[in-house]
Amino acid sequence: MTSALGQAYAFNQHKGSRCDAYRKTLLSRPWRQRATCRSGFVLRREIFTAHAPRKKARTILSRHRPVQTQATQDQRITQRCAEELVQQHVHSNDVVGLGTGVLVNAVIECLAQKTTSGLLQAVRCIPASDVSASEAAFQGVPVTSLAEHPVVDVMFEEVDEIVVQEPDLPFIAGRLAEPVQPNLLRMRALLSASKHKIVLIDGVENTSARLRGVLPVLVDADYWEDIGEVLDDIFIPDAEIWRRSVAGYDPTDPRAISSPYLSAQGHNVLDVKFYGPMKLFGDDASYSSIAEEIEKQAGIITHGLFVNVANSAAMFTENGIQLFESAAVV
Repeated sequence: MTSALGQAYAFNQHKGSRCDAYRKTLLSRPWRQRATCRSGFVLRREIFTAHAPRKKARTILSRHRPVQTQATQDQRITQRCAEELVQQHVHSNDVVGLGTGVLVNAVIECLAQKTTSGLLQAVRCIPASDVSASEAAFQGVPVTSLAEHPVVDVMFEEVDEIVVQEPDLPFIAGRLAEPVQPNLLRMRALLSASKHKIVLIDGVENTSARLRGVLPVLVDADYWEDIGEVLDDIFIPDAEIWRRSVAGYDPTDPRAISSPYLSAQGHNVLDVKFYGPMKLFGDDASYSSIAEEIEKQAGIITHGLFVNVANSAAMFTENGIQLFESAAVV
């Protein structure tokens, strides 16, 4: 039986020229070898031996263009926005507070590049979590503490959800349990010590007209059941209370009996899971009222609802940073 290559060649012989059909058939064969050199070009070696034995091998130098995946594009957007933020808000000799998240990691990487190149000098960072501390150490960014520098010039914190239409920019942080549980106490202490606080938003999907979803509450582990009952009374019938496990959320174990998360200070995290928009005693209420009601309960250490805290919110978009300024925080 005549091979497909032979048929294509015969067809083109009949037509009197090597048409595209022949070239496509030939170039699809295994003897077309490809190799990438370090300069980013592709060396493509096409060997025509079957029907042109006397013709020498031909080497073609062509530009290698890698496929642009969505992940690659998103990463470039994040890096570009982080560079814009650092360019506008960080100066030499600044003390920078670092929250937790992918966007914060991009800021850390940008800080490392600018300090290495000499564009920024004597910049020190205070991480709000072990994750950001590890990333800063990996990038070679100098790390310090609040004990050594009690005043922070600017802080970047990534939010889980925010209402940018509100003048006090209310937001929730501390929902994610991976790669490690959030440190809400360190986060609040660092935010309180910062002159300028910028919260980072990973796209419009993390904004809403009214906060909803999960609100983490840090409580004394010895009294978590009693505190859970109190929170249930405050937010019933609009939410349910779950105790967070080591792995985060276990739908089969809302009380996290098998493996509850316990901080080094002896704290549990109770997650208030709202079915819809956040309410207080079944009614709409200001975020300040909700925060105050939580804070006055015995046994509650802190929580992830922040009101009148951020000076501005920076949304990472493909067109750059979209900035929202607070009308309540000076």
